[in-house]
Amino acid sequence: MATAFLVEIVTPERTVFSGSAERLSVPGTEGSLGILGGHAPLLTSLKIGEATMTEAGGKVRRFYIGGGFLEVKKNKVTILADEAAADTEIDAAEAERQLQAAGEKLSAAGEGPEAVAAKIAYDRAAARQKVAGKL
Repeated sequence: MATAFLVEIVTPERTVFSGSAERLSVPGTEGSLGILGGHAPLLTSLKIGEATMTEAGGKVRRFYIGGGFLEVKKNKVTILADEAAADTEIDAAEAERQLQAAGEKLSAAGEGPEAVAAKIAYDRAAARQKVAGKL
């Protein structure tokens, strides 16, 4: 049986999740990270993407992560995310609308700061759509 650990996913506005997990996979800026109970202390940055977590009993939960940081310390994982949402909180139709709008802005963006902002908005919309189960 896997060793459980505490996971907290927090944004500036709210706590998205707080509970026990046996396994966690997150989108690190240097690649995907897998966390199990007893993991060594770690502090790393996260990119926009999907986090998956397996709870005791095998239930898998999915979360949209809009970038941020992850800390592992004393069998506790804290994700400080710019944005985050559980898959059950994401409206698939709204996520699709946001992806279309972001795609249009990205296509129309030239170079410079506007293009960077458009790319980030597109990546976030695509990640929300993926977590909603539509990509």
